[in-house]
Parts: sequence; structure tokens; C-alpha cells
Amino acid sequence: VKHISNVIYNFTYSNQNNTELIDSLGNTLDQISSITPGGTLMFFPSYSLMDRIYQRWESTGLLFKITGVGNNPTNINQSIHKSIPIYMEPRDAKSTE
Repeated sequence: VKHISNVIYNFTYSNQNNTELIDSLGNTLDQISSITPGGTLMFFPSYSLMDRIYQRWESTGLLFKITGVGNNPTNINQSIHKSIPIYMEPRDAKSTE
């Protein structure tokens, strides 16, 4: 799968720390979520990759750009962005009860 910037999404184990891929995925999700009513669902092959991507997006401001919530280190104007809740599956199945 490619993003419009021609970045090839290859999240094999050796590429999971590639910040260019992680940032491009965040920008793609931002574009998709801006035109998709009702939300967007993402699946990750592991909790560690999900955590890594979430932490990167939070530290760079992409999470704020995508959702309108969280840290805003780049001072993005919140009024032009949506407020989309993020639900993360808990690691412990007992937490879902």
C-alpha cells in the first residue's frame, strides 16, 4: 500500500522504528478521518507497534492533528481540527468487562 507521497508502507519488524513510515501513516490517517463519517478503525499486529506509533504521533503533534486532543507541541490550531475519540484495546481481557 502506498500513500500519496509514494511512501511504501512496509511495517516489517526491521522497519517498525522508521519515523518516515510512522509519520506518513499518521498523515494518511488524518486525511482519511477528515472525509470518513463515523470514525476509522485501525488494527496493529502487536501492542508494541501500536504503542510505538501512538507515542511517536503524540510527541510530534500528529495525534493532535488527527484527533484534536492530546499534546500539541507544534501549536496546531485546534479550531480547524476535529475531535475524534481514540479507543485502544486493553492488553488485559478482564479490563473489557
